[in-house]
This record gives sequence, C-alpha cells and structure tokens, in this order.
Amino acid sequence: MILCDIEGTTTAITFVKEKLFPYVRMKLSDYLNETWNTDITRNDIQLLFEQYHKDLIEDQLLDLGIDNNDTFNIDAVCVYVNWLMDHDRKVRALKQLQGHIWENGYKTGKILGQ
Repeated sequence: MILCDIEGTTTAITFVKEKLFPYVRMKLSDYLNETWNTDITRNDIQLLFEQYHKDLIEDQLLDLGIDNNDTFNIDAVCVYVNWLMDHDRKVRALKQLQGHIWENGYKTGKILGQ
C-alpha cells in the first residue's frame, strides 16, 4: 500500500483534523495492544522513547516517570502520544506511529477517504 499526501488533494483539508487525528486517539490503545510485539511497533516505541528522553532533556514536558524502555508500557505510550498531539508536535516518532495506525485503519476499511 502506498499512502500519499491526501490533505487538500483527494480529500478536504479538514479530513485530517476532523477524522484522522481523532482516529489515532480513539484507536491508539487498541492498536498498541494488538501490535505491541511486532517489529514495526517495537521500532515506533523505540523512537517514541528516544523522543521522550530528548524532550525531558530540553524541558519540553513534565516527567512521566519513565526511566527505561521496560517501563515505557502501553499506558505510558498513550499518555505521551496524546501529549505530543495536544501540543501539535511534528516529530518523526509521532508521525511514524500515526502513519502506521492510519495504514491499519485504511487496510481494515475503518478509515475511508471522503
């Protein structure tokens, strides 16, 4: 599957804000529970973990009490991903995970273009 930039081309610009971002929030926990041990998700989690520590060093966020990758569990990932989205962060770790969740949604027919 190839997913191209759809915003303002094949769908309305509002589609991303009104459909895709809320879809990530709604499906995040379920997606992580279903894919937690896959290579793709483990890579996404590693990138998020690295970004989390970078944000801590740069005082970009409050400490969630995550010391190592073992405590970066699904609940912690959900809190951090929602924090990133709440602050409209444009970081690779978030965008990559969002892309994988959207890909899953399109493949399963849960997301349809407008």
